[in-house]
Formats: sequence, structure tokens, C-alpha cells
Amino acid sequence: MMATTSCRVGSQAEGGLVDAAPDDGAPDEDDGGGARPDEPPPLWDELSSPVIQVGGGAAVTVDDGAFFPDGHGADAGRVRVRSRGPITLDAALPDPAAPPAMASAQGGAELSDVDLVADVTRSATLRVSGTLTASGAGATRMLTSTEGDIVIEGHLRSGELAGGRRSLALHAPNGTVYVSGTIETRAPGDARAGRDGGDIEIRARNVVIVGELRAEGEPGTSAGGAGGAIDVIASDGPVFLRDGAIVTAGGASDARGGAGGAIDVRGEDVWMAGIIDGGGGDVRALADARGGDAGDVHLRASRELFIGASVRLRGGAASTVGVRATGGAAGAIFLDADDALRVGAAIDARGGFARAAYGGTVIGGAGGSCFIGDDDAPATVELRVPIEAAGGPGFVAAGQGGRVELDAIDGDLVLATTIRVDGGASAQRAGDAGVVSVIAGPAGGGIRLTGAIVGVGGSATSGGDADGGTGARVELDILSRDGDLDITAAGALVIDGGAAASNGEAGGGGDLTMLTRDGAATVAGQVIARGGAAPGAGGRGGRGGIVNLFTDANHDGIGGDLLVDTTGVIDVSGGAGSHGGSARNNGGAGVALFPDDQDEIAVLLNSDGMHGSPRDGDLVNRGHIIARGDAVGGSGGDIMFHGRRPSSSEDPLPGDLSLEGDGDGHAGQFAAE
Repeated sequence: MMATTSCRVGSQAEGGLVDAAPDDGAPDEDDGGGARPDEPPPLWDELSSPVIQVGGGAAVTVDDGAFFPDGHGADAGRVRVRSRGPITLDAALPDPAAPPAMASAQGGAELSDVDLVADVTRSATLRVSGTLTASGAGATRMLTSTEGDIVIEGHLRSGELAGGRRSLALHAPNGTVYVSGTIETRAPGDARAGRDGGDIEIRARNVVIVGELRAEGEPGTSAGGAGGAIDVIASDGPVFLRDGAIVTAGGASDARGGAGGAIDVRGEDVWMAGIIDGGGGDVRALADARGGDAGDVHLRASRELFIGASVRLRGGAASTVGVRATGGAAGAIFLDADDALRVGAAIDARGGFARAAYGGTVIGGAGGSCFIGDDDAPATVELRVPIEAAGGPGFVAAGQGGRVELDAIDGDLVLATTIRVDGGASAQRAGDAGVVSVIAGPAGGGIRLTGAIVGVGGSATSGGDADGGTGARVELDILSRDGDLDITAAGALVIDGGAAASNGEAGGGGDLTMLTRDGAATVAGQVIARGGAAPGAGGRGGRGGIVNLFTDANHDGIGGDLLVDTTGVIDVSGGAGSHGGSARNNGGAGVALFPDDQDEIAVLLNSDGMHGSPRDGDLVNRGHIIARGDAVGGSGGDIMFHGRRPSSSEDPLPGDLSLEGDGDGHAGQFAAE
């Protein structure tokens, strides 16, 4: 029942966005999570909708009215997506057609417990129908069908192994491994606490899993066991996971959770629909607690890859009634394909949250990573999910927002969902928002935003004179010569600074750079980079952010047309406070020169990258550009247009500008050339 972050359009200032804070992953203190009265509430709120989530772990405090733990939220992780062609983020994309069903093989030799005392090698099909347990000597029990298939429709268990763990390997080099039952490498019954899971290896021409592969670590008292590794390789055909499960999660513990195991799946086509779980083990402790680290997941297809399975590689949660807790680090997922790569389900790579009741050090786990196309960039990437990479909250210090990078080498980049890189909230040191880098080209393509990019600095919570975090740094860069930039009326970029508490200073607005080489740029949506608010007595509003938009980044004088359309709003105002924040300005007469003092210009629109008379690149503002200084005493911001009026060599007109200062703060200034 995880409440994912959201972004909703509101009516702050001149139609800006109002942002909902991200969930820290831990259930509310009064949330029973649907548990029965004799059960403790669940440690995690599960993700309720598909999302790529790499948020930093929260340091959750239990306030008894007297003191707080020494809580440190963790930094968010990283999402990097590379494609040889287009990249599309759109929840409305249709599901790809399901692959045809592959029926289980008929007949074959029925195996028994007696057969599994040693390795089994036969030419015909092998079948497991009942519950069988491997025994005998050797750390790995291997089943091989040299010419047929291997069918697991019952329960295949690895069994006890003195002094270690037993693994299972299934090889069908000329056939299919079909699992409709369960393969398990955790010993049954009363095996000793905290033992690691054994490995599972499947190698075949084709692999179909409609059942379960389970290599998780066992629960323990002093420590949970580590999950085993699972390797699934189809040499000359597909790997299908259909409504089944691949589990290598670390075992839970009363003190230290086990680490999740690694998962590696490779095939011609890879279709994943079900559950993939390599998360770290959770901990409920009476004393010190440490959640387990998650394992990594590798999914690779020589043709197409579809992720319709919920993938869990979050760090283990650590909850204690004692004084110290540390959340586990999330894992990394690597997705590679040669043709189309599609993601339509949740990837949960949150750092483990940490919670303690009686002071001490409480540290959230580091957020995970999602790498798409790092080793083998696909022909096209479709993500039917938003991306969330918010820093974890913590009383003493919060985590920084994460980094999201999208790179479409030869194709359009369409953003119709939400990318979020907020900083974490804190009573003493809020986290800065993260970084978003979106690149189209150089071979071709442009950028179209119909969704939202949100990177708000972390807010200061009550309990100190804390400053707010700084808004995100965002770059939209079109490397192809004629690629266009289009921020539609439904699109929004929100990179405000975070709010301050008491006498603190709110965070400054973020830094937005948008570049085309010679392509046109249209801003019909909202571009918001305001300073944060400081509502406490003595607080100071945050400084406004920076917006730079160039349509002649190759400096050849043939810039694309630049239009702020009638519905477009650019707002880089200072934040509210007992002393109002100022928009960017040079503090004197005129507007600062660029690029030397470009950070003293609040909004720079440039459709002509050469000195002298412009050769091309109309620059028109039909929308509303706002760079106000807030009450009390804030100064307005400076605006620079560099280009030409339509069908003219004259300087562009300012259009609708709001550059007011307040009180002893001066108004901003406009210049054009």
C-alpha cells in the first residue's frame, strides 16, 4: 500500500505546481497495514503502482516528546537510459503482445529421491512430479538431458549438505527447461537458522517459468542468511517468466538481515511477468539493527526484452526499539536488449529505511540504480512508468536527490510521465534536489515534454533553524541539428527551492538549461524555478533560479525560432519570508553580460549564437515571464533576450514581464540585442 509520489497542478503564485512529498517507504506509526491483531504491522508499504523507484532510505524517528534519534537519510540512486533510437516515457503505451504459450513436454523419465543421490545425465526428457530432495555428496546436484527437456511440475529441493549449502543445476542444451512447480535451494524443515540459500543454474535452448525459483536466505537470530545466485540462460531461444517468481531475497533477522542474491537472465527474447525479488533481509530488533543489502539483477535479451514483472531489489528495513538502526543498501538492475526494451511494472530499488525508538544513530540505506542499455543499447526504449529518485528524510541530515539520465542517440525523446529528483526533508540539514539530463541526438531526434520533471529542494522540518535544499539542475540538450524542443501546455518543469524553518534561509531555485542546435523551441507549459519559502519569524526567502534557453547552440547564426506561447509561464521569483528572496540580478544598472556573468541573469532566451545582426531565429514572448522579488525587501530579476523580432533584424520585444521588487528591493531589468 505504498503511496507513490505525485505532482498536481495548483494555483501557487502564477499557476505553479504544488508538490506532494515522497513517501519514505515505512508504514505510518498508526498504520496496521492490514495485519491481524496478533501480528506486527508490515515493515514496508509496497508500491501501489508501476514506477522505477530508486529513492534513498529514510531515517524514521519515533518521537516520544523528549528526544530524537541521530537520523541520517540516504542519497537517492541513479537511473540511466540509453537507446540507439527513440525513448518514450508514457503510461498510456499499450502492452506488447504476449508471446505464444509453450506447452510442457509430455512423457519422459520420472525421477525419484533415489536418483538424486548423485548427478543425473540422460538423453531423454527428465520429469519431477512429486516432492524430491537432493542428497549425497557434492555441493551441486546437476540434472542433464542431452537431447530432451527437463520438466519441474512438482517441488525440487536442494536438501541438507554438511558444512555448506547445496546448489541445483539443470541443463537441457537441445531442449526446454519448463518449471510449473518449484525449485528451491533452501533446506526444508528445521534447518539451522541463518543459512545461505544455494545457487540455481538453468541452461537450455528455451526456458519457461510459470512456477517458482527460490534461493532466498533463511531467517536467523543473529543474522539472516544470504540469498543464492540464480542464473537462467537460454542459448538459442526465449526465456519466459509467466506469473511465476524468481526469489533470492536475504533472510530476515533479529539483528542483521541477509544480503539478496544476484539474478542473471539471458535469452534471445526475455519476457518477465510475475515477481523478481533479490531484496535485502528486513530486521525487527530489540537492540541494534542492520538491514541486509540487496543483490543485483541482470536481464539481457539478444532480441526483445519486456519487464512486466515486479522487481524488488530494495535494501532491508531496520526497525528497533533500541538505539541504533541502519537500513540496507538497494541493489542495481541492468537491462539490455538489441531490439525493443519495454518496462511496464514496478522496479523497487529503495534504500532500506531505518527506525529506532531510543536515540542513537539511525541511517537509511543508499538508493539503488537502474541501468538500461549500458552494455547493449536497444533500438528503442519504452517505459510505461514514472521515475522517482528522492533523497531520504532524516532529522539530522537528509539525502540528496538522485540522478536521471536519458540519452536517445537517433530518435525523439518523449516524456509523458513524471521524473522526480527531490531532496529529502530534515530538521537540521535538508537535502538538495538531484540532476536530470535529457539528450536527443546527435544522429536525430528532438525532445517533447507533456509530463513533468520535478526536482524540489528538501524542506526544513520543525525542530531547528534549518535552511531549505536547493532545487534541481536540469539540462535538456538536443544534439541533432534540426531537432525541436516542445514543452507542451500539459508539460511542466518544477525545480523550486525547499522551504526553511524558523530563522533559516529557504533553498534557491534550481538551474535549467535547454539547448537546440538549430531546431525550434516552444514553451507552452510551466517552467518554475522559484526560491523556497521561509514561513518562520526571521526566515529568509530563497533566491530565484536560472532559466537559459538557446536555439543556436552550435553558434552558426541560423538559430531555430524561440516561442514562449500564450499558455507558457516562466517563473524564477524569489521566495516568501520575513525577508523576501530576490530573483537573479546583477545588483546594479543594466543587465549582466553573458556568458561571463550569466548566473546573474534570471532568464536568458537566445535564438542567435553569433555577434552582429541575426541571420535567423525569431524570438517571441506571448506568455508570462515572472522574476519578482518577494515581500519584504526582495529584488526583481534581470531578463535578457538575444535574437530578433519575426521577419525583422530588430531586437525582440519583451512581452509580458513581471520584474517587481518590494520595499527597499529594486525592480529587475530587461535588455535585448
